[in-house]
Amino acid sequence: MAAPVEEVECCTGLTYSIRRQARTLREAVSEKLHKNKEIDFAYSKCDPHPFPHPESDRLEHCYKYGAGNGKFLPVLLEQELGGYTVKAKLGHGNFASVWQAEPANGMGAHGHDSVAIKVCTNSKKDSKDDVTEARVLMKLGNRTDGRGDFGKGHIMKVDECFRVAGHFGDHFCIVSEAIGPSLDYYLNLVQKQGLGSFAYDVSKKVTFQLLSATAWLHKAGYGHGDIHPHNILMKEQGFQAGKNAKRYLEPMNTKPQDLKYMPEYLVSCIDDDLTVRAPLTFENCDVRLADFGQTFKKNHPRRLYKMTTPKGNRSPEWAIKRLPITIGIDIWAIACIAYRMTTGKHLMFVEERYKNESGKYTQKRTKADINIDHMPMMVELLGTPPAWLISKWKMSGLPKMNWAATSPEGTLHERITQDRPASMSEVEATLFEDFLRKALAWDHRYRATAQELIQHEWFQSILSDEEKMALAVMAAPKECIITSFFKRGCRGLRSFQEKIEALFVRKEELEAESFGAKESPSIFTAELLRL
Repeated sequence: MAAPVEEVECCTGLTYSIRRQARTLREAVSEKLHKNKEIDFAYSKCDPHPFPHPESDRLEHCYKYGAGNGKFLPVLLEQELGGYTVKAKLGHGNFASVWQAEPANGMGAHGHDSVAIKVCTNSKKDSKDDVTEARVLMKLGNRTDGRGDFGKGHIMKVDECFRVAGHFGDHFCIVSEAIGPSLDYYLNLVQKQGLGSFAYDVSKKVTFQLLSATAWLHKAGYGHGDIHPHNILMKEQGFQAGKNAKRYLEPMNTKPQDLKYMPEYLVSCIDDDLTVRAPLTFENCDVRLADFGQTFKKNHPRRLYKMTTPKGNRSPEWAIKRLPITIGIDIWAIACIAYRMTTGKHLMFVEERYKNESGKYTQKRTKADINIDHMPMMVELLGTPPAWLISKWKMSGLPKMNWAATSPEGTLHERITQDRPASMSEVEATLFEDFLRKALAWDHRYRATAQELIQHEWFQSILSDEEKMALAVMAAPKECIITSFFKRGCRGLRSFQEKIEALFVRKEELEAESFGAKESPSIFTAELLRL
């Protein structure tokens, strides 16, 4: 089990401001130094790049292994890891790799014959976040809202935690049930099969379950902070990762001094093989929200130094200075995902790397450069932002806009009309547009909450009777604290009165018995004193 950890607070006040300004300055300096220079991929030539965009690489880069902090633990198939035997690779991210494993004794302590182990990097800073992630998930697993816990079942649960010694420090490991492929896998699958998008009712059900999980998380006092298709898992009965391909390394793939710290080979993850599964159906949709490494308390500012959400799914608060980062960023990201599932197209797509004249991807774009492209897309799609936000726009280094010529409503209606699937009627398209406009409000204070959105009329056609009943219980107003206290007091008094009456009945019965007439007063007094 994980060792007890102290609360890790988010950066606030002056520290928050200084870090943000330093990050902006560092990006500007980096852009000047590396302008028109390609990134040296000498240390990642083993990556196959099976998908057109570099961010979709299914093998980790070789420089993620070796000497220093922030490095992966070398893991091989059939390796023993904390009492588990590694069987397959499920994926990797910027700060961890994830492996499917089986308990060495055949059945785990939590009843799972197959588990997922998230092996985190050896960075001390990242390790604190990983421990915080495990602590939050364990806390959420033990929490109840007293109203049926609607949505809790769609949040990943943690079984246990342990540490593994590496070459340059310990690696924190989080064990959970092996759930299934990510939503990104199925999005790639429908694209490969030429379907374009999910079935209309499937996209609505996945969005509803995702909002249900987010509503429960927000109610618990946390924001996720990193909702995107890779962090959304689809439950699969009897899930098996399948066959993993091994990519053996050569000396040219990495630095000579790091060779002794490298694994013998890299392992492809399940997202490589798009031939072993069929597209999602309405019956087998079962979402699990995963990867809580970016989780934050909703009453604290969000840390900006480790943001990994895809650029096109980010809300205006990330680009416009001096705006608080709230749980509203989760709602914005879910709306972007819902549009992609429903139409098969990105709502706002932003290139994250530069291209040279031959079309080859080179270095990553700076955040400031990305914002220059991303924010005008928002204006075109959603219309003119509020006046107070326009004033902050000017001081955030964003491009000048001709606000007088900007459409107040934007082009969202035209986009939906153009991209909507054939199965979406005019009425459904209108409801979908209303759903998106509420979720994509410019002002985070007036953006709809997850609990409000799961009550939206767009979902009514897919809800079961049990779900409708659960939503009615969730929407019921809470009792006043004073009223609740008064009712509990009345129930206590009634219970005490019933016990007194039962004692007097018992006394009368004893007095009626000749052999117990002398003992009855003492028995009655003893039972009365026990109340």
